[in-house]
Amino acid sequence: MFFETLRLLVESGEQALQDACGLPVVSTSLSQMKQGQVTFPALARIAYQGGNLQEVRLGGDTHFTRRLAELMPGQAIQTGIEKLGRCFLDRSVAAMSGRYPRGTLEDLQVGPRTLFTRGTRSFGLKFRTRVGHFYVLAEIPSRLELELAKSSDFHQSMVSTYLPTGWINREELSGGVEMDNLLILLRKSEADIMFEFRDQDGEARVQSGLLLEQCSVEKERALRINLNMEAGEGPAPEPGDLVPCYFGVQDRSLELELPFLGAEAMPLVGETTLPTALFGLPEKALVTQRRRAFRIDLLSPVPVEVERITEDCTTTMWFGDESNARCTDARLVDLSFSGARLVGEKDSLCPAFPEDSRVRLRLFFPDSAQPLQVIGLVKRSTSKLSERDVHQDELGIEFLVSPEIDRQSIDAIRQFVLREQRSLLARRVHVAG
Repeated sequence: MFFETLRLLVESGEQALQDACGLPVVSTSLSQMKQGQVTFPALARIAYQGGNLQEVRLGGDTHFTRRLAELMPGQAIQTGIEKLGRCFLDRSVAAMSGRYPRGTLEDLQVGPRTLFTRGTRSFGLKFRTRVGHFYVLAEIPSRLELELAKSSDFHQSMVSTYLPTGWINREELSGGVEMDNLLILLRKSEADIMFEFRDQDGEARVQSGLLLEQCSVEKERALRINLNMEAGEGPAPEPGDLVPCYFGVQDRSLELELPFLGAEAMPLVGETTLPTALFGLPEKALVTQRRRAFRIDLLSPVPVEVERITEDCTTTMWFGDESNARCTDARLVDLSFSGARLVGEKDSLCPAFPEDSRVRLRLFFPDSAQPLQVIGLVKRSTSKLSERDVHQDELGIEFLVSPEIDRQSIDAIRQFVLREQRSLLARRVHVAG
C-alpha cells in the first residue's frame, strides 16, 4: 500500500498539471523529509477521509504561481489554484484504495507556511515544468496505523497468524520458518524499523525504515528497505557490517542484526526513484520489553501539563503562575514506573517537544489532592492517527530521577500503577454465581 500511495501521488500530480494548466512535466524528483519544521510555499491543502491518505499540501514557486494567475484572466488567483487542486483531488480519489475515499479542498491561499513533518513517512515531490516548480507534500501512514485508527483487529490477527504461540514469553525467535513469518508480518503491517548507526565519535544515531519487499542479490535472498542512507549525519556502514535494528510488537521489542549489502535507488514512476538499502536476512530476533518496567493502559485519560526545560528555566523552578503560560495541555494514556505516554492535539506536542528534550510534567490524578510533578526525557516524539481518523501527537517520556525531583511523586506514581494493575487483574477473575 505504501508503494502504491507514492505512485498515486506522482501520477496525480502529473495528470493535474496537464489537465488544469496544460503543462507537461519535464522531470519529477522525490525527497524523504526529516522530522522537524519546514517552510512550504503553500497554495492549497487537501483533507481526505476513508482512504489511505489524510492530508496533502500543494505548493508552487513564484513562476508557477504566476502561471496559475494567467489561467483565468480577470479572476482571482484562487480560481487557478482551485482548478489545479480539484484536478489533483479528483485524480487521487479515483485511484485511491479504501471503502469510500473522498476529500475536500481547503486553505486556498498563496504564501509560505511553517509545517511540521513526521520524518520517514513525510515525502516531498517536486514537479519541474517549463514555467516553474509545483510541489506536493504528504504524510503516508502505515497499514498498521490506518487499521488501528479504525479500531480493527488487524494487528492482533497478524500477530496470531505469523508469530508462534507463546512468543511474547520467549527470549528469542529463530529458525527459517519463524524468521520468514516475522518478515511477512513486518511487510504486511508496514511497521517502522529503527536502525542504529554509529557516527565517527561512536555515538548511536537512529533512522527508521520500512520493509518493502524481499529480493535477490547475487542469487541470495535479501531485504529491500526504504532507508535513505544519504540522509544520515554520520558515515554509512560498509558492505558486510551488521546493523542493529528493532521494531515494536504490542508491548515487546524485537531486536535484529541485519548484514548491510549496499544502497540503491528503486524505480517508482518513470524516472522517479525511491531511496532504498539492501540487507541480508536475520538469523534470530531477541524478544525484549519496550520499557524497563511493566506498563498499564489507563481506562480514563489523566490531564497533564507539559513544560520544556530550557536554559532560562532551571530544574529547581516548579510550576507557578509565570511558567504556566509556557505549559502545553496533554493527556496521559499509559504509565509505568519508569515512563509514560502522552497524547495531544495535532502539532501541539511534536514541534514544542522534540526527542532528547527535557520536560517537566504536572499530572492531575483524580484521587490526588495536589498534582504530581516530575521531570522526564522525551524518548519519542511522533504524530499518529487517532480513532477519529485524524492525526494526534504522541510523546514517549522516560522519568528522570534526580535530586530536584520530589521522590514522593515517583512513589505516588508507583502506587497508582500497582492499584490500577490490581484493578485490572480483579476484572479477569471469574466469580461463580
